[in-house]
Amino acid sequence: MPNNKKNQQQNERRRIPRKKDTLFRAIVAVNIALWLLMLVAVTLYHQGRPDVMTGLQEYWGMTGRDEWVESYYTWLVRLLQFCLVVSLFTFYLRIKRSRRQQDYLGVNLIFLIVIVAISLFTLLV
Repeated sequence: MPNNKKNQQQNERRRIPRKKDTLFRAIVAVNIALWLLMLVAVTLYHQGRPDVMTGLQEYWGMTGRDEWVESYYTWLVRLLQFCLVVSLFTFYLRIKRSRRQQDYLGVNLIFLIVIVAISLFTLLV
């Protein structure tokens, strides 16, 4: 009996278009929010990183920062960690919820996971 009920739920889910599926719409919304947070992370990186001083700037006597702004660095790492955890969870939900083997896994989500993982690795190592 439980198997029959499970099959019935799967058949009903497959009849609903993806655009009307609440979980699918939530995953898309979270994906968009994560990309917007990635833009915030890029801004934090730009504002908090050490200045690159060229020879010409040194010749003119310009000064710049030699180290990270600590508050920006801390927020950047926390934001990237949050993005990584939520994107991995969203990716897991997408895999579990995929309807057919031909369903797309969400290449943009995979790119986000790779970008965030590499960014965290380079910042923390």
